[in-house]
Amino acid sequence: MNKLVTLVLMLVAALLLQLPASAQVEVQLTPNRTDDVAGEGVGLSLTVTNNTDTTLDLKDVAGHSWLNIILTQRGMGGPVIPKDNSGFPPVSIGPGSQRTITVNLRDKYALDTPGAFRAIATILLPDGRTTYTSNRALFNITTGGTIRSFPIQSRGRRLEISARLVRTAKQEGIFGQVVDMDTKRAVGACYMGRYINFMQPRVLLDGAQNLHVLCQSTPEFFTYSVMNNRGQRLSYQVYRRVPGVPVDLMNTGKGFRPVGLTPYDPKAEAKQQREKLHSTSERPL
Repeated sequence: MNKLVTLVLMLVAALLLQLPASAQVEVQLTPNRTDDVAGEGVGLSLTVTNNTDTTLDLKDVAGHSWLNIILTQRGMGGPVIPKDNSGFPPVSIGPGSQRTITVNLRDKYALDTPGAFRAIATILLPDGRTTYTSNRALFNITTGGTIRSFPIQSRGRRLEISARLVRTAKQEGIFGQVVDMDTKRAVGACYMGRYINFMQPRVLLDGAQNLHVLCQSTPEFFTYSVMNNRGQRLSYQVYRRVPGVPVDLMNTGKGFRPVGLTPYDPKAEAKQQREKLHSTSERPL
């Protein structure tokens, strides 16, 4: 009987030793969005859970990065070659705790053309041998449809700056994008506003090669955004419709200005509502 108990205990111990690595350290990789526009940042959230009873110090070991992200593109043979092989800052995770860091894949890879991608993260422990692998994170890079585009020249480069309609997270949004016409690769891109098809978006280019976009985002609210010729958003403002006045984006001679709209400040409006309610409550009967 004692021998049987001993064998059972030995078998249980052996099984415990063969538990998958995820029982000790769990690695989860999640795309911030399932659809990104070529030229904008591509964010992934990496969550590492330390299920051990000791602190986990993740840092580069003997010239090897503690974090590696392997990226593949559907229809292409082999992994995508990174443009930057620099490492990641060290991370310390206490026992029974987890840490989440955000990685912008565009810092590491030339994600400037459309495609369907898969990313897998692998972390290396301080012993330089033990590794843990994440799930697969799937995301797409798209260009959407052109609303209006302008050919421009900047620093000797032939560029196209455009406003594009893209459907993300079950909503339609307008993105600005700058593309190098010779390489067909995106230089930069940014989100310019949610869009509903009640009014044709107003898309204009000023003398400094800044793209101005005014679009309707809800039946009552509009969004006015400006992007430069590097795909960087310069401003973003929400406006509310002025009753009875046509909405448009006009050139005043000193720049573009929305008409038929008034700037919307939710904090100021909430304060006004509180003051109105307070004054009403003090009104004598």
